Amino acid sequence: MKALAAARHALYRFFGLVFLYPDPGRRARLRRLARALGAEKAVRGLAFFPVWRASWERLQQNLGEGLEEVYLRIFDLTGRRGGCSLCESGYRDASWQAAAELQREYREAGVQPKGPEPSDHLSVELEYLAVLVAREAREWEAGTAGVEEILRRQRDFLRAHPCAWVPELVVRVREHDPTGVYAAAAEALEAFLEHEGDLTELLLRQVGKVELAR
Repeated sequence: MKALAAARHALYRFFGLVFLYPDPGRRARLRRLARALGAEKAVRGLAFFPVWRASWERLQQNLGEGLEEVYLRIFDLTGRRGGCSLCESGYRDASWQAAAELQREYREAGVQPKGPEPSDHLSVELEYLAVLVAREAREWEAGTAGVEEILRRQRDFLRAHPCAWVPELVVRVREHDPTGVYAAAAEALEAFLEHEGDLTELLLRQVGKVELAR
C-alpha cells in the first residue's frame, strides 16, 4: 500500500505541474517526473496507465517553447477572455463559497499552499491531494491507525472539488485546444481522478474490515 500511495503522490504532482505555466524549469521537471513514473511498477499496474502514457507522449512532443504560447492561448484564470479557467470559481456560481471552503479545508489539514495561484486553482487542489497521499503513505508504513481519516479527507475533497468541475474543464479544453495537447492531458487527469475516487472508497472499505477484525 505504501508503494501504491507513493506512486499516486507522484501522479498528483505530475498533473499539478502540467497545468501550471510551462516555463523551462517546469518542462524539465515534467520530463524527470514522467521518466520516474514510466519506470514505476506500481504506476504501470494502474488501469488508467495507458491513458496517462498516451497523454504524456503527446505532451512530450510539444515540450518546446511553443508550449508556453499554447498554454496562454487556452487558459485564463478568470474565463473572461473566452478561454478555459483553471480555477474552480470559473465553474461555480458561488465562487466565494468555493474559495472559503478550500481555505478552511487547507487550514484544518495544516496545509499552507505555496505560490501565487489562488486557492481554487487546479494545480493547488492537486498539490493538496498530493500532500494527503504522502501522509497516507507514511500511515501505511506506521500502521493503519490514521489511514481511515486521511482516506476520508481525500475522498470527500475529490467529490466536493476537482471531480465536481474537472469534467467541464475537459469539455472546454477540447473546444479551445487546436493542438490537442492539453485536451489529452485533461482527459488523462479526469481518468485519474475517477480512478482515485473509486480507489479511496475501496481502501476505506478494506480499512474498515481490518478495524472490525480487531
